[in-house]
Amino acid sequence: MPLLLGQVNLGQMAHLLGHSADVLDRVLANQPTAFSWCALADSSNDNAPGRAFVTAIPELNFNALKAAAGSSDEVSAREVRRARVEQKVWRDGSSDRRAAAGR
Repeated sequence: MPLLLGQVNLGQMAHLLGHSADVLDRVLANQPTAFSWCALADSSNDNAPGRAFVTAIPELNFNALKAAAGSSDEVSAREVRRARVEQKVWRDGSSDRRAAAGR
C-alpha cells in the first residue's frame, strides 16, 4: 500500500524485494534458507548474532500483592459507617432499625 500511495518508491524497496527473491529461489530449489525482518531493518554490517535469548526468573512477592485492596478498604469503610448508623439508631430506641438506617 505505501508504494501505491507514493510513500516509497521501487528503488527504496530494492533491498527488501531482492532479499525476498533470494529466499524464494532457495525455497524453490529445496535449499535451507531464512528470512529475517530484523536483518532487513538493521542496515549495519556488524557481526552481531542474529538471535538472542533472554532468561527471566520471576520472583513472586506475595507480601507486595494487594489485589483489590482499594475495593476491600472501601467495603470495610462502608460497613463501619453502616454499623455506626445502626448503633445510633439502636441507642435512640427505634424499633425498626433497618428503616431508620436507610436500607
